[in-house]
Amino acid sequence: YGDNGGLPKPAFPCKKEADEKLPTVEVDLFALNRFSPFGCNHPQTASVNQLTATWTGHASFIVTAGGYTILTDPVWSDRASPIQCMGPKRMVPPSVPLDQLPYIDVVTISHNHYDHLDTMTVKHLIQHNHPLAYKRANQALPAETKGLHPIFVVPFGMKTRWFSQFESSLPELDLEKVVEIMWWDTADLTDVVRSNKLLAGGSTLRQIDFNLTIAAVPVQHWSLRSGFDNNLELWGGYVYNVTHKSNPAITKFKFFHSGDTGYYDKIFEEIGVECGPFDFAMIPIGAYEPRFVMRQQHIDPFEAVEIHEHLKSRHSAGMHWGTFILTDEPIDEAPKVLAAAMAHKYGSFAISDELKLRDDDHNTEKIRALRKNGNFLLDTSNVPLTLDSGNNAFPFFACDRPFRALKHGETWIINESKQ
Repeated sequence: YGDNGGLPKPAFPCKKEADEKLPTVEVDLFALNRFSPFGCNHPQTASVNQLTATWTGHASFIVTAGGYTILTDPVWSDRASPIQCMGPKRMVPPSVPLDQLPYIDVVTISHNHYDHLDTMTVKHLIQHNHPLAYKRANQALPAETKGLHPIFVVPFGMKTRWFSQFESSLPELDLEKVVEIMWWDTADLTDVVRSNKLLAGGSTLRQIDFNLTIAAVPVQHWSLRSGFDNNLELWGGYVYNVTHKSNPAITKFKFFHSGDTGYYDKIFEEIGVECGPFDFAMIPIGAYEPRFVMRQQHIDPFEAVEIHEHLKSRHSAGMHWGTFILTDEPIDEAPKVLAAAMAHKYGSFAISDELKLRDDDHNTEKIRALRKNGNFLLDTSNVPLTLDSGNNAFPFFACDRPFRALKHGETWIINESKQ
């Protein structure tokens, strides 16, 4: 146990234990295709006045908004590793099979670590995502298949250092559709996405009445892929802005994906001021122990709540937990600490005041106070927590600006703000 927050080394659950600790939800695959260019609209979910976010595991979300379908940090491999015989093993399978992914308009990749940039998944998206969508719709493929793939938005250096290596081996890859951006740069993807959908027939182009821009923003992290390329590629979070085509000054939806990050208040305060408020934010809550090792690169749930506040997010979902065991905390602990952190921030739940917590504790003592012998304990008698529907649900603190963990496969539907 030592100084590791009262934790033993992480336990690797068997399948039964993983199923109990990490519940999954069946995904409505038809609904995910609501903005397919082939007109596959789900009658109850086809409204462009709603943003949907489906968590497929770790940092991967399928987000639909304003006629666009966006995939974040896609990793479908069994291991977050350069080789599939060793390295962090996936505890829960992706909630959407790779060959059942909807037609993806845009893929964003935050940085080059193996749990965020997966070679197998990226190759599949380049070679098969759009062709499989054509096949499901009984549509003939275009004569020219080069570039018949989603738009990739990546940090500076990743296109030239990583994607370009596949130009000769993947004839489908069009490097013009890999958009590389620096921090605070913005890419307008409206026309290139529209062009892709026109190629597919464009039966839902009536839905593309909105512009899509994506901006890269700084976060506190680093990059390394081969062992010899430390920080030669950039890393970052993304701000996604869906605006009205007739008046781009009017935002329809604005959402945020942080990738990996440590906590530095000035960065997120600036993002909140310059880019916020947000309708939805995807913020990491796991892979935080031991703090003396991880605090510079991974936030804990208490810090995640502070970022939720800095961003002025209406709704936030916790990610980067419960899929791979990367660090020492129990695999199912992060959502419970998040619930307590929200109650501590916005409610009347005081966490072990007698500990006389100091700012330089980096929340280690707060989390330790909620733990006993490696098992998270939360006395809900004094905490206004809500249990989500279904068995094995995660507690969360109900408030006007919710921040909670989703089950694998769960979809959060967010209505357009009227403000």
